[in-house]
Amino acid sequence: MRRRAIIGALLLIGAGVVLGTTVFRTDIAQATGLAQSVTVVNTAANPVPVREQNVDAHGNINVHEEGLAHVSVLNTVATTNTIPLSAFSFVAEQNPVVSGPDAAGISYAITSLTFTNDSNFIEADGLGGEYGTPASGCNFVQPTIVDGPIVRIPPHSTLHLDFPQPFVISGQSGTASCLVHGAADFLTVVGYRF
Repeated sequence: MRRRAIIGALLLIGAGVVLGTTVFRTDIAQATGLAQSVTVVNTAANPVPVREQNVDAHGNINVHEEGLAHVSVLNTVATTNTIPLSAFSFVAEQNPVVSGPDAAGISYAITSLTFTNDSNFIEADGLGGEYGTPASGCNFVQPTIVDGPIVRIPPHSTLHLDFPQPFVISGQSGTASCLVHGAADFLTVVGYRF
């Protein structure tokens, strides 16, 4: 009984193969013709064909001007690499005031900062501008505070930040300006006022 079932199944599979290769052969052949060759990556040996649309009768690309443009320089432009007159380099040893009190509305452009942490703990420090009316020195009554860079310095470490494009702490209204920092034992600030 079992043998008859296996033989019947084999005959059914064989009939399906014969039917597929004879009756449905044209459908199968047409289905393979639907695929087209496609180049996915073009190399120098097989470039993508491109044709410029804006060409004249000779195949040259059209432009607005014809010929060479005449350029003349009337004056010379003097350039110098100078340090701004208001540049500063300040080392704050356990002193929160980096610069100030300065005139009202002064902005600070910071080009580099070096924080040193001599403690056994992580220190958070930052640089910022304080603007307003000082009670004395850089102690303001209700100051406007503009935050600058804020960092976390590992214990017994030095962290240096360079700003090729200066980090600007923008001036605010008030009668005085100060540049201050937080908790690091030593901070070196290089920049300029404007």
